Amino acid sequence: MTKGEKQNSEWLEEKWGSKTPHVGFVTHAREFLGVVGLIKTSYKDVLDKHLFEDAYIFPGHYLLCHAVELGLKSYLVQHGYTLDELRKKPLGHSLCNILAETEKCGIDHSILTLSLRSAISFLNDLYVRKIFEYRGKPGIIRHDEWPCVKTMLRDMQKLLLLLENRYREDSRAEKRSPITEC
Repeated sequence: MTKGEKQNSEWLEEKWGSKTPHVGFVTHAREFLGVVGLIKTSYKDVLDKHLFEDAYIFPGHYLLCHAVELGLKSYLVQHGYTLDELRKKPLGHSLCNILAETEKCGIDHSILTLSLRSAISFLNDLYVRKIFEYRGKPGIIRHDEWPCVKTMLRDMQKLLLLLENRYREDSRAEKRSPITEC
């Protein structure tokens, strides 16, 4: 382990209080989803009056995108990616690049629904360009074309649950059979 990798590992352990930083990432993603649920509940009366379902919540889409980023990055952390690799391009905040990288690492395609993949593809550019954070930026498209918050929330909850279950199973397997050096 290099000095940088050791510092990264120590930082992750200190930050998440665990030797399993991927669990910290997925926990953080779940916390962002919890806030989306609160926003969705708070805006329900407003949303019911719109002609399009759940599409006009900038904070909701931002938090969902951030949850997607953290959830998928948890998978990459579990597969040995360092914090520096996650921060820098080509990964950074690009949801499409992060998704592609998880696929290279063998993420189970069945846990990535078509609607979630479509939402990631659609929202990636808006998220990377920080459109959700700075509403006045050029390039905002019609809100009625945006992915549905309710559907994304459901898909992300399913994704995080499957990742958490996988991490629990991996943890149990590690306890049963000690890891040997190659």
